[in-house]
Amino acid sequence: RFGTHDKCVYSVDYASDNGSVATGGADNCVMVWDTKLTVTDLKDSPIGAYHTKQTPISKVHYSHRNILFVAGSYVV
Repeated sequence: RFGTHDKCVYSVDYASDNGSVATGGADNCVMVWDTKLTVTDLKDSPIGAYHTKQTPISKVHYSHRNILFVAGSYVV
């Protein structure tokens, strides 16, 4: 299903200067959302989605300049 995470969201981070939010979760996906869009415009669709092969995303974080975010996971 495109547009939302299929499993639990583990991490959320907000880029204050460009109005985007990154989320990462148990579905092995990082999604980027534009917070400037209204709920009607958004329609549950991220502006970007990035999938890993088999690793849940436990942390997303924007850099101090809000240009680039990093995503990481922990595998036991």
